[in-house]
Amino acid sequence: MADDEITIRAANSKDAAPLIKLMKQLSKESKNFTTDVQVDQLTAETEAQAIDAVNATGTNLIMVAVAGTKLIGVLSISQVAPTVGELGVAILSDYQDMGLGTYLIQEAIDWIANFSQLDELTLSVLKTNQGAFRLYKKLGFVVTGQDDHVIEMKMNIKKG
Repeated sequence: MADDEITIRAANSKDAAPLIKLMKQLSKESKNFTTDVQVDQLTAETEAQAIDAVNATGTNLIMVAVAGTKLIGVLSISQVAPTVGELGVAILSDYQDMGLGTYLIQEAIDWIANFSQLDELTLSVLKTNQGAFRLYKKLGFVVTGQDDHVIEMKMNIKKG
């Protein structure tokens, strides 16, 4: 595990099946991992098409963290308004607290600053996920609202 070299890169269509496997594992091991899709209903073919569609835009992004040949983390940015993207990030528990979340988010911020028309990131974090909340604050996200369970945050990003 810790001996594998970890790389961060944009997802491609060949990552479809491993990405589905990763999302299923994340769903099982974490109460903090949520997704807009039913992971059990995804197929490699439809996921590959979705990845290709994301890669064809300048406003959506999927990045993966890979240890050896195993996907261990994922970051997504989904455009929710003309210049606003919603951030999602998840890392397998065995690979947390190693700086991967920080690195993934910094890479996403760099992508927005230099390659995307987006200039703001938003996210929702469960109040019970204090580690993620502290990370987002450290990276410059500010609280914009909250309810009993969720904290809403955003970050404005300066262009290149």
